[in-house]
Amino acid sequence: MSDINPFNLGNAPSDEGFCNRKKELKKLLTHARNGANAILFSARRRGETFLVKRVMDEVSREGYLATYVDFLSVISEKDVTEKSFNTVVRGVRENITDRSFMNKVKKLFTWIYLSIDIGPEGVSISAKYDRSETFGHLVDDISLGLDKCPKNNKRRCLVVFDEFQEITSPPENKRVEGVLREHIQNQANASFFFVGSRPPRPRSMFTDSKRALYRLGFIYEMGNIPKDEFAPYVVERFKKTGKECLLEIA
Repeated sequence: MSDINPFNLGNAPSDEGFCNRKKELKKLLTHARNGANAILFSARRRGETFLVKRVMDEVSREGYLATYVDFLSVISEKDVTEKSFNTVVRGVRENITDRSFMNKVKKLFTWIYLSIDIGPEGVSISAKYDRSETFGHLVDDISLGLDKCPKNNKRRCLVVFDEFQEITSPPENKRVEGVLREHIQNQANASFFFVGSRPPRPRSMFTDSKRALYRLGFIYEMGNIPKDEFAPYVVERFKKTGKECLLEIA
């Protein structure tokens, strides 16, 4: 008998380790390809992050510029700005050794510049910005850069905001929501996915008519995988590692 754990715990699953979610994957891919926004939320540890990353992988193979922003630890407008800038710049980058990369960033953004650090682990690039500019101007810069990038390269964009409910943490959260709404609704070449894991906070951000993000996208709540689909998966995973698990037990 093998001692290998049949299940992947914590890390992103491989194709064979990804169970079902075919219906959700199909819907989200349709929205990304149609330039529509989507709100996906669930209780924690139901695989919503793995699901949207599968969508990102798929559209990336189709030539999309796909970027992922994790808002889990944001506590201020500054955090929202820095996380957004850095992830967008990483998405734009084609190759760290490409000399045109610096010029490309200059053409896309007005108030952003790159910090290049050379250390024992190699070269790292991070985005810096003019701190004298307002939050609205900085988000405007990100938005215009995202708009210009696909136009220049005949590509579309998919931007995923994970743990999006955390933008309610900064004291300036109403301004943050308003600024994001203003720029997201004017994007013609990008889809935005908002992923949350602490219901009902994510839902209320998009269903409360008094909130700036009201009805900004299609809403999906991700539940548990149905038992009749998950049990055979459990049996198969045990079988892959030389173990037996009866369907009744699964």
